[in-house]
Amino acid sequence: MKNYADPFKVESLGYEGLRDFLAQYTHGNSDERLAQRIFNACLLAVELYRPLKEKGCLPFDYAQVQDEVNTEFRLMEYERLEIEALEKKMCALYKKIDPKGILRSLYGIGPVISAGIMGIVRDIDRFKKQESFKSYSGVTPKKRQSGIHEKKGLKITKAGNNLLKNHLYMAVTTAIRYDPEFASCYYGLKKRGKHHNAIMCALANKMAGRIYAVLKRMKRLEQNELPLIHARYHLRDLNGQVISPKEARELIGKRFRKKKGEGNISLESWQSLNSTQRVGDPLPLKDVIKNIMPQLKWQGLQGRR
Repeated sequence: MKNYADPFKVESLGYEGLRDFLAQYTHGNSDERLAQRIFNACLLAVELYRPLKEKGCLPFDYAQVQDEVNTEFRLMEYERLEIEALEKKMCALYKKIDPKGILRSLYGIGPVISAGIMGIVRDIDRFKKQESFKSYSGVTPKKRQSGIHEKKGLKITKAGNNLLKNHLYMAVTTAIRYDPEFASCYYGLKKRGKHHNAIMCALANKMAGRIYAVLKRMKRLEQNELPLIHARYHLRDLNGQVISPKEARELIGKRFRKKKGEGNISLESWQSLNSTQRVGDPLPLKDVIKNIMPQLKWQGLQGRR
């Protein structure tokens, strides 16, 4: 987008050139179907605007559009650099609180997420039991009781700390790929027909319980009541035996290999539950195209009138 906001340039580049361009600057994560949709949209724009361009009466200047797009990219890059600097400071402060990396022993909990959790939770002893911490995290279902009856299967509560919920989701997304217990839960519930949102909420609840337990162990370690090896979290197979990270990955690949045509876990489903967006995150390319192309098409139709 920094160089190809003009659909005429994209037309000259060709589909293969656009596909290679996207693959290069998305580190190979570009979807060919997305490249085809972008190219088709550019061809449509060219068809709409070519008569106006030949007459020299385009309702806008593509050079100005390119300047506006580049300005937005520069702002996004500046915010990204600021976020990286803040994350480094957070990680340095976190090491002072947890020098042994007890919380980070949980797979899915990286340096930034661990620092965020410690900053939000502060003292884990203020939560007397695990259920209290889960409720504070906002990953427990609503309750509806009437007399002796209790309705189950309700939606997740809207209460809780939104940032902590985001951290839990990100941790679960990673844990599914590295922790056999989380992988087993996810694909087991998926096989039973559960919706992705419901599964992720259940796993976030499970992750909150693990975080509570590990933070409690950290307290005991600080008081010399527990050895380091027992304070850290260890990966286990489906029989409860401790295994290495390599063995865990092999087990997940063998037992829970993704079937052909099965989609990846995405952020979109969680964002439908929690609208908080991380400041500085770049807008996905498909959303940029989705927002820009209809406006360009409308301007072209206006120019034909």
